[in-house]
Amino acid sequence: MRVTSVDDTCGIAVCVGERGSAIEVMIALVSAVRIGDVLLVHAGTALTRLAPA
Repeated sequence: MRVTSVDDTCGIAVCVGERGSAIEVMIALVSAVRIGDVLLVHAGTALTRLAPA
């Protein structure tokens, strides 16, 4: 999922999937999340950052 906004204070990012749906994702397990990053997300938690394609 691609990150569209980040709130470091709360540890939450808004991510958009391939179909355009936006969800809030916990980012505590991934360091230095930035807008435009692509994250592997499971059950609302970012597990890792994926390499650019």
